[in-house]
This record gives sequence, structure tokens and C-alpha cells, in this order.
Amino acid sequence: MSGDETEGSRSLRADGGAEVFQAGGNQYIFGTAGERPRPARMLPRDTTPLIGRDAETATLMAGHSLHLIDGMPGVGKSALAVHVAHRLSARHPDGSFFVELNGHAEGRRAMTPDEALYQLLVADSVAPGQIAVGAAARAAQWRSRLAGRRCVIVLDNALDSAQVAPLLPAGGDSVVLVTSRRRLAGLMARHATDPLELPTLTEQAAMDLFARRSGRDPRGDEAAAIAEIVRDCGTLPLPICLLAAQLRARPHRHAADLLRELRRAVHPTTRMRAEDLAVGPAFDLSFRRLPKPLRRFLVRLGMLPGADVDVPAAAALTGVGTERAEAFLEALVEEHLVVAGDGGRYHLHDLIGDYARSRNPVPAEQVAALVRLATHYERRVGVADRALAVPYPPDPVRVEARVAALGWLQRERVNLMACVAALARTDEHELMARLTTGLAAFLREAGPWEQAITLYRVAAENSARHAAYPAQASALRELGAVLYLRSDYPAAKAAFGTALDALRDHPAEAEEAATLVRLAAARRPAGERAAARAELEQALSLLRRSGDRAGEGEALAELGTLHLAGREFGAAVEVLREAAAILRAHGSARACADVLNRLGAGLQNLGENEEAVELHEHALELCRVLDDARGIAVSLNYVGHLYCQFGDYGRAATALEEARTLHDRLRSRSGIAHCLNYLGRAYRGLERYEQAGDAIRGALSVFREMGNQAGYASTLNQLGILHRLAGDPAAAEDAHGAALEIFTTLEYPLGQAEVLNAQGDLNRLRNRTARALEQHRRALALAQRAGNGEEQARAHEGIGRCLTAQGEHRPGRDSFRTARDILERLGAHPAAHRLAELLPEEPHQCPAGRRRLVH
Repeated sequence: MSGDETEGSRSLRADGGAEVFQAGGNQYIFGTAGERPRPARMLPRDTTPLIGRDAETATLMAGHSLHLIDGMPGVGKSALAVHVAHRLSARHPDGSFFVELNGHAEGRRAMTPDEALYQLLVADSVAPGQIAVGAAARAAQWRSRLAGRRCVIVLDNALDSAQVAPLLPAGGDSVVLVTSRRRLAGLMARHATDPLELPTLTEQAAMDLFARRSGRDPRGDEAAAIAEIVRDCGTLPLPICLLAAQLRARPHRHAADLLRELRRAVHPTTRMRAEDLAVGPAFDLSFRRLPKPLRRFLVRLGMLPGADVDVPAAAALTGVGTERAEAFLEALVEEHLVVAGDGGRYHLHDLIGDYARSRNPVPAEQVAALVRLATHYERRVGVADRALAVPYPPDPVRVEARVAALGWLQRERVNLMACVAALARTDEHELMARLTTGLAAFLREAGPWEQAITLYRVAAENSARHAAYPAQASALRELGAVLYLRSDYPAAKAAFGTALDALRDHPAEAEEAATLVRLAAARRPAGERAAARAELEQALSLLRRSGDRAGEGEALAELGTLHLAGREFGAAVEVLREAAAILRAHGSARACADVLNRLGAGLQNLGENEEAVELHEHALELCRVLDDARGIAVSLNYVGHLYCQFGDYGRAATALEEARTLHDRLRSRSGIAHCLNYLGRAYRGLERYEQAGDAIRGALSVFREMGNQAGYASTLNQLGILHRLAGDPAAAEDAHGAALEIFTTLEYPLGQAEVLNAQGDLNRLRNRTARALEQHRRALALAQRAGNGEEQARAHEGIGRCLTAQGEHRPGRDSFRTARDILERLGAHPAAHRLAELLPEEPHQCPAGRRRLVH
């Protein structure tokens, strides 16, 4: 042996020129000198274009020597590996190898490393008689043959790291692609490589795949059905291809027919097959390899009615402890039967869930699992519900607890709603009633309200079916509350009325009082003030008798709002001050914010804008501290309206644009309508007329749908002003005329004053000065009757302009001066400064100490 040879690498020359090298132990392999292996070409055909995997393909084409591809059954791991291997083969001309390792194969045991190596060596032109004996020797022989060569190797459907490790080259320029349903942690650690976890397809890619495999047009009349089919497949490639093959084989069938079949099936996975290929057997292979306790856990996890789950909920659903549940979940993640998400959440693919449920069709066990989960949710919802109501003034610790509760409720929303829907299909009506009651405050605050309406209708029907009348009344009261928020006042009244009927034979003073307060609120928009007042007085009697001070404060707040609706602003402010005092002492911070906004509106109508500013600011601050989206949106509406009155249109637009986003998210028709009306005024003040027109037309549309005549008339008046500025006096006159007719019918003096002032401005600009003067004087009288300073100032300004146009300069200046003084008193300094410019002999200075509305 020469000095540079080692025992492990020694090579000799045998007779006839054959090369001899040690493979391991006493095993020696002989080869002909200079023999070059014929490049293997073992890859399966890559005939179908790969859809939706461009990013993954680019990752695998990068210059790494080992790629681990894992993912759930049917996600397309093998197809991706074969596709990439074909593309890499041009760069690796010395051989393309493919071995099916049978890690998860129907009716076949997993291939041993020894067997896999034999197959690889034979493919690499090694005669069977020259293949070493034993896994270690064959691994050394395989590594030796790959040394210095550029090959691409696909090891498909691996069972575990131990099966794969002996098949890997020692290094060099070859590339290995390994696919497995399991995460091969051993290889990851040994080779410092990260796996490519293959996700399901995007919805668009899934539709494209279905269309290509079925021969159907994804943009034709079958598009909607195709989209639903791929969603039902969870965008998993295997079932998509199987269902597409069914359609391709029957070209006369419509995709909608296939969709109906899927939806009718108890377990849709049983319909996902084509000849000898099916989804169920693919899942069987993974399921049967699980230990028995893990199989039982997966079956129970499949009973989850929602989208995902955290560890405590999984423990409750499956009936195991939290530590064991976490360990089982992580084990299923390793098997790619469960997907780990952010924040300790786990997701079960829809088809895996359907397969798991099919393994245990016993209804009693499914109901038992649901009851365990719902009981867990009921307990956690109760804790969260109590945390939502932060007492006034808000304490930082309580606010932090509220924010955490809101976050948990938002994360669990889909699961909670699905759990309630599942309970509705059982006899567990009491558990369902308790869970829906606990969700009420959250759904009122966070929306979306359409979802809450569906929930409470189901809850009410379910309670009625079981003659649980107090629970029915509770569900109907919450249904009415959300219908009210959606501005569906007739339906809200009907719900509250039926709730009171349900309580008639089951008296409960607190529930009856709460329902009466809400019924009165629903009557207000329809002008049923007498009935509403009587119901509020009855509710106040019940609340005072029971000592419910917070309830009394909320009832008084509604009574004050009823006075506002009747233009009884003095009485409204008096009652609302009393309500605010009670709620500050006994109510929640959210209830305080609500009453402060109402009180601010009353003061604003009395011209007390300075105090109104402070109240709206405080209400907005409270809602921001509480992270209360609905409260913030409502408060911003008030703030934006005040900025408009002050002539500060830039800040008005900023506040109202934020409000608009929140109202859109909550789908609050009333909130968005008023917001758009004010926003139109702000944009008009900024001379952004196109945006103003869009906002005003949007408000008109919503007010018309709601049947809100006062809001519709107010917005029509704004549209008239916009027409005037756009140089279309005829359209402006029509809009103002229609608005005045509505306000006159409603006997709404403030609305009439607003329109008459706008008509006066229009006629003055059309040189109809006498008519304009008469309209401004009528507006002044109506504004004084309504106690509204802003319209009084506008009327005085209009009168001054008309008088000046007629040459009556001294009386004109007196009118300007009166308008300026009113605006100063209201705190509308930009508007007051504008008027002061019409009085050059009286330099205008903003009074010291005047507050400005801050955002």
C-alpha cells in the first residue's frame, strides 16, 4: 500500500484490469477499468403542466443538494418533485433516478434502505451479481458511484429519516428531492436544511387546474360551480383532479350537477374518486400508521364545527388533558394531518376533517364532543363578556383585560358561531341559549350585524321549539337590538314586541325593563313618541324599584334622545345631564360615551358648542381607549359634523373619512348615511366637488333605503347647494324644493330653516334679492324657534348680503355683525373671521382662551 492510501479508500488492480475497491467490512466490488455507467433515466413522465407552483419550483431549482418536500396527502408533492427533476436533469446529465419508497402506499409495505439501494444500483447499470450485500455496503457502493457525477435523484413517499439517510450521496454535485407526508426532522437536523412544506393551491390556481383537467371553461357559465367545487375540495389537488376527471368522462354533465352530488353526500370524500383512484384510501394510509390513541384523538378532532382550534379547545373537544392535547396536535402536525398556525392555533383541512368524522359515525359520541366544546366556550365567553364592560372611569388594568377579551372573541368568532349553529341541530337548547347570551355585547359592538341577526333568529326559534320562553325572549331582545343598529326599525319593534309576549307568563323585571327601553328606541325613528314615552316611564319604574342604577341611567339616556327627536332640546339636555351623572357613577365607560355624545348633540342644537365640543372629545377619547369601533365611528360622526359647523373642513374630512371606514366595516347603514352626508358638506367646503357629489349621492341612496325622511331631506338640501356651486340653478331649485316639502310635512323647523337659507343664497345669486331676503327672514324665525344658533347666523348673513345688494349698507353691516357675534359665541372662529372681513372698520380677533376641537 502506498503512503497516500488509507484502509478505507484503498483500491487494487485485479487480473484482467478489473478495479477492486473495499465497500465495507470484507466486502469488495469489482468493476472493469475505465467502465462508465450508462446514465439512468428513471423519472416518470412529466406530461401535465404544473399549475400554481411557480414559487415552489423556483425554490427547488436553487442550488442546494438536498430538498425535503413535505405536506398533507394529495397536495401534489410527487408531481412537483418529478416536474422539478425533469427541469434539473439538463444540468445534471449523469443520471436521473426515481424510487417510490412506499412510506404510505396502499397494500405495500415501506421499502427498506437495503431494497431501495439495490434498485438504485441496478438502475445505475451495476450487475446484480456485483451489488454489495447489506445496507451499509450498498450505501458505500452507491456513494462511491455518485462521486464526481451530476445526478438528480427523487426519493418519493418516504416514511422517515432512517429510510432516506443511507440513500443520500456523500456530497458533490448531485441533487436529491425527497417527498414525505411526515416532517423528516432527523434529516433536517443532520443536513441543516429546511423543508418545503407544500400548501394547498390558491383558489385561482385550483380553478385553473380543475378547468384544465375537466376541459371546462373557468370563465363560462360553469365558473360559479367550479369555484364552489374547488372550495369544497379545500383547493387540494388530488380531489380536484379526481372530480375533474369525472366531468371530463361525462361531457354532457354540468359542473353544477357534480356540486349538488357533493353537497348531498354525508361524507363528500366518498364522492371524490375516479376508477381505482380515490381520496379516502390516500387518507387511510396516513391514518392507519398512527398509534391508536392518536387515531382516536384525530377522529374526535374531526368533530370540530369551526375553522381552527387552540389547545384548550382541542382538549375539551377530544376529552383529554391540555398537555396531552398539545402533544397529540404536534404529532399530527409532523404527519401533515394538521396545520400549525400562528398564536398556538391548529387547522384541520376540511377533507381530513370529513374523513376523520367518517371513522366514527355514532351520533351520541359526536354530540358529547360538541357539548364538551360548547361548555368550554361558554365558560370562556362568560369571562370575556364580563371583561368587555369597563366601568367609568376606565382603569388601565380593566382596559387591558377588555382588549385581550376582544382579541380572543375576534379570533374565535368563526368557531363560536359554528358551535352555536351545531348546537341548534341538537336538543342542547339551554347550552345554546347561554352561549348566545354571552356573545350579545360582543356582536353588538363588533359586528358584522348580519351574522348576529342570523344567530339570534336561530336561537329564538330553537328556544321557542323547546318552550323555553325566557331564553326565547332574551334571544329576541338581542335580535331586535342588532336590527335596530342595522336601521331595520319595523323588524326591531316586532322582535321586541314578541319578546315581551314571551315574558308575559314568565315575569322578570330586569329583562322586561331592558326590552321596554329598546322597544322605545325602535319607535323613535317612526315618530311614535307617545308610545315610546309610556314604555320608558314603565321601564324607569321597574328599574327604580329594583335599584338598577345603570339600567336607570340608560333608560334616561333614551328618554333624553326621545326629547331630541321631538326638538325639545332644553328638556333633552336636562334629562341627558341626569343620565350622564348616573352612568358616570354606576355605568360602563361605553354607556358614558354614548350619553355624552347625545348630550353634546342637544347642547349643539342650543348653540352651546363649547361644551358640546368637550363632551364629544371626551366620548371619542373613551371609545379610543376602549378600542370600541362602533363608539369611535359614532363619535367621529359628531366630531366631523362640529368641524363642518366651525368651517374647519379639512379636519372634518379627516374625522369623517376614518368614521366611514369603520361604518363600512360594521355595515352600519344609519352611521354611513349620516357620515356621507356630513362628508359631502366637508368636501364641498374644500371645493372637492366631485367627491362631495359621490358622498351626497351615496347618503341619499342609503337614507332612501332606510326610509329616513329627515336624513333624506337634509341630504337633498346639500345636493341643491352642490348644484348651485356647479352652475345648475334649476337642479338646485328642484332639490331644495323637494327637501323643504319633506321638512314641512315632518314639521321640522330646523330642517326648514336650513333649506330656506340655502334657497335664499340661490335666489340672491340669481338676482332675486327680494325673494331671497324673505326666505332668509323666514329661516331666521324658524331657527330661533328651534333654538339653533348656526342657522340663525346663516340667516343673518344672508339678510345682510341682501340688504347690502339693495344699497342698505348700515342695516346690512348690522346683520353681518350679529351673525359674527353668534358664530363667536358658538366657537365657529373660521366662519366668524370670514364675516369679520365684511366689516373692515372692525378688525377681528379670535377671543383668547377659546378652545379648538382637537382630534
